[in-house]
Amino acid sequence: MAIKQIKTEQPKKNIAARIVIGVSVIFLILIVGWMLVSANNQKLFNPAIAVIPIKGEIGIGGPADPQTISKLIEDAEKETTVKAIIFDINSPGGGVVASETIASAVKNAKKPTVAIIREVGASGAFWIATSADKVVADPASITGSIGVTASYLSFENLMQKYGITYNQLVTGQYKDIGSPYTQLTPNEKQYLLQKITILKNMFVYAIAQNRNLSVDYVDKLADGGVWLGTEAKDYGMVDVLGGGSDAQKLAEQLAGIENSRIVIMGQQSLFGATTGAAVNSAAYWAGKGIGSELISTASQQKLPDVTA
Repeated sequence: MAIKQIKTEQPKKNIAARIVIGVSVIFLILIVGWMLVSANNQKLFNPAIAVIPIKGEIGIGGPADPQTISKLIEDAEKETTVKAIIFDINSPGGGVVASETIASAVKNAKKPTVAIIREVGASGAFWIATSADKVVADPASITGSIGVTASYLSFENLMQKYGITYNQLVTGQYKDIGSPYTQLTPNEKQYLLQKITILKNMFVYAIAQNRNLSVDYVDKLADGGVWLGTEAKDYGMVDVLGGGSDAQKLAEQLAGIENSRIVIMGQQSLFGATTGAAVNSAAYWAGKGIGSELISTASQQKLPDVTA
């Protein structure tokens, strides 16, 4: 009877021993992964500068969505390793509300902010750029374009050509303003112009406040035209002419740090990707080893097979 009991308990001891070995392997792989990452990236623990891209047309649900960008700013603010934020801009502008929303989020950021204008940072994108603490622009970039537009297609002449009549009942003279089936009256044009002038004045005031310039000075420049980066620098709209490395150095100065590392917001870091892969691999192989042993033991003890 004693001999039979020893044979029965031996597999259980083997299982426990292999579980301990498997767990030890997991920790060993994690340590090795940590050492590999540290060796390949010596800046791993250096202070970080978050980069938030603002690319393409600005608009709700578009490539430069205000809700998405505001969330990235919020995430960068919460991350303790991030000491400054760079906004990487390459956009012609977009919706007024969307541009103003992003600009407000940039301006309200508590950490130092730098905007870099690559090829284009015009209209609403320029509004956003000037909301940062400092602005860097490529000398040949397209900037400025301070102004607001309102436009629509009109088909009234086409309808007249084919004898089509447009009938509309409204409760106010401006209720169907902007309809593509009628031509704007002089009063309607004046009415719309007043509205977009209000928006333009908001734009001008924001730029003046952001750049510490007088409203009159900015208003004289706000003819809707674009400037090269070099011209924008002469106008006092840009602080530094340069590229990404210049923006990083400027962000370091504002944050009082050195030897910073760049973290693209919304993308997994090198450390996270490497250690994540190591953990997954370790867990798989350790699990496979333990699982195989359990199945092997179950087979020896004639337990029911388990399949998935």
